[in-house]
Amino acid sequence: MMGVMQGFALILGIIGAGYLASRFGVVKGDQRLVLNRVAFYVATPALLFVVLQRSDPAVIVSPVILITGLAAVVVAGIYVVVSRLWFRRNLASTTLGATSAGYVNSNNLGLPVAIYILGDAAYVAPLILLQVVVFAPLILAILESTRGNQRGAVVALGRAARNPIIVASMLGLLVALLDLRVPEIFLNPIEMIGDASIPMVLLSFGISLHGQRVLQAGADRPAVL
Repeated sequence: MMGVMQGFALILGIIGAGYLASRFGVVKGDQRLVLNRVAFYVATPALLFVVLQRSDPAVIVSPVILITGLAAVVVAGIYVVVSRLWFRRNLASTTLGATSAGYVNSNNLGLPVAIYILGDAAYVAPLILLQVVVFAPLILAILESTRGNQRGAVVALGRAARNPIIVASMLGLLVALLDLRVPEIFLNPIEMIGDASIPMVLLSFGISLHGQRVLQAGADRPAVL
């Protein structure tokens, strides 16, 4: 129990540091997006590659995929039903609402919880892959179709194929499946970059909390609730 409390204290402490950095003007406005971009395009892919290349491939095809997938679909479906009954929106808005309901924050919170509470980032890797490989292309295809783009599915798949998190995860999984050993001279810098991922995403998350109000005026309150 003490270990769990220490893990959450660590996570909340870094989020708090990010909030204070924004509160006192160390980071202003969209400057936090630099952290987001470096974390997304560089640090998190490095972390997932390191984690997956060492992991048991059975983790990826464990019941976690089935449970998280069903949970996301059911909750998104509930949103669609409620939306149709009480606050009808167009297809694009309904899709985004269902996504908000069914998605989980697998990067900014999922990875830190998996590493510092569960002790292994491999637990959240299947969820990240499911969201990025399956859900994201489907959502993007629907949104592209609402803009009159008949090639929405092709565009969405192309974006998914260029996603650095997908590429790094697939490479890590391939190394694990083939039981290959990555030379330390290449792995060490990747590990160091990956170690920066969690602090960056938590700091960015904390920075984003400053100046935000829940259900502020002008928000789509019925849909949010």
